[in-house]
Amino acid sequence: MKTEASIVSIGNWNARIFTPNWVSENIFVMSDGETMDMGLNEQPQLTLTYIWNKIQLLTSDSRIEFKTNQCTTDTLGQMEQCYLRLAELLPHTPVSAVGFNLNLHLTQEEFQNTKVGKEVKPQSIGDYIGDTLIFKAEKEGAIRSFSISQNNEGGDIRINFHYTDPKHLPAIGTGFEQIASELKDFLGYEFNFR
Repeated sequence: MKTEASIVSIGNWNARIFTPNWVSENIFVMSDGETMDMGLNEQPQLTLTYIWNKIQLLTSDSRIEFKTNQCTTDTLGQMEQCYLRLAELLPHTPVSAVGFNLNLHLTQEEFQNTKVGKEVKPQSIGDYIGDTLIFKAEKEGAIRSFSISQNNEGGDIRINFHYTDPKHLPAIGTGFEQIASELKDFLGYEFNFR
């Protein structure tokens, strides 16, 4: 199984604020002697990407994204704490949505053990072929969506909990726990953070 998780905040961000010193001191709150890596993010505009402790921070004027492909309890908790610090430091930034996302690529065997593993079949209308099921629900202040597709190697499950009101955001440390709980209840698949 391959995993990726992210927290995306859409708003009117000022990417010039995110200098290496400001990010290391205020967002990552790095200890003396710790270092972070930097790279370039070309989408949607050329900006710096900051990488620390298995977490990437991608910045632009319209969106901020924290992401990781190391979906452990510690890493996801740190990522949620980083977003909380950012929101507390810049409380007047107009934010229109915050999304908690978990993407899973399951092997064929893992995918068949979900409640929908045997239900996702390619369907066609004329020349168009669809192989994805999408489920949505509004619950606890979030629009929750599951996108489920299957291919020759296995299946992909993409989960997004989309919050448009900051007062409905989950408590830090519980955002991805809620997603894992919903994944178990809805699809019968137990995701264990390694």
